[in-house]
Amino acid sequence: MPIHVHLSEPPYQDVMKSLVDNSLLHLYLTVAETPRIVPVHKRNEILVRHLKPMLKDRRYRRVKSELRRLLSTGRSAKGDLEAELIDVHLVEVTPNNLY
Repeated sequence: MPIHVHLSEPPYQDVMKSLVDNSLLHLYLTVAETPRIVPVHKRNEILVRHLKPMLKDRRYRRVKSELRRLLSTGRSAKGDLEAELIDVHLVEVTPNNLY
């Protein structure tokens, strides 16, 4: 069964990079609004609230499984979703991806 890819769909890496960059930006702007230190579990809540609507968004269907994995990390008691997003971001910008 052939896989149909629309020409207008951006590549997986571009969608993932956009998702990670926008999520981290959202987190940091939200955290900057408060003078207090925001603990990891609150940061996870902020990110999960930001990421959850993306599951139904057609623009992110190519990264849906990765998005589910990230949400699972954010919902777990010992998960650190911010660290996970930073790891994904670092993988996306490593020099190995340039070759």
